[in-house]
Order: sequence, then structure tokens, then C-alpha cells
Amino acid sequence: MSDIADKANEVTEAWLQQKIDAARGVIKPGKEGDCDMCGEWFGRLIKRSLCAMQRQIQPSVKQKAMRQAKAIKNSGNKTRSIKTLFKHLRGILA
Repeated sequence: MSDIADKANEVTEAWLQQKIDAARGVIKPGKEGDCDMCGEWFGRLIKRSLCAMQRQIQPSVKQKAMRQAKAIKNSGNKTRSIKTLFKHLRGILA
């Protein structure tokens, strides 16, 4: 009896390990160093030397900047709109 149970356990463990390996996927190699955006040292930087936090922030910053740029283009008072854009970006990047 124990032989059948042991074999079933081995098969189950092998199947589980195969599924775990398939779900993990490939992780891009990174490099150590200082993040270009926040200046902190991290053990793994990827995508233009950015840390994980800055990589997550980047798309939202870009979207907000694009919205502000459209507002500048469509507004009559360009000087005021540009000042608003810089104020907005300073707040995000601070």
C-alpha cells in the first residue's frame, strides 16, 4: 500500500513543480546601481536604470503630462498653462 501512495505523491509533486515553473515565466536580468529618477541604490534596476517604484509611476506621469500638454495646446493663455504644467510635474516627481 505504501508503494502506491509514495508513487502518487512523487507524481503529484512533479506535476506541481512543473506548473509552478510554467507560471513563473522569465524574469529580466537587472543590474545594481542608483535609480535615475529617485537616486536611491537598488540591487535590481531595469528599463533605463529605474527601480520598481519608478517603473510603476512612469506611465501615469506620462499620461498626466500628455493631458497637460493638450490643455496647453488648446488654451489661449499659454504662459499660465506652461506654469501649471511645471507645477504639476514638480509635485509628481518630488
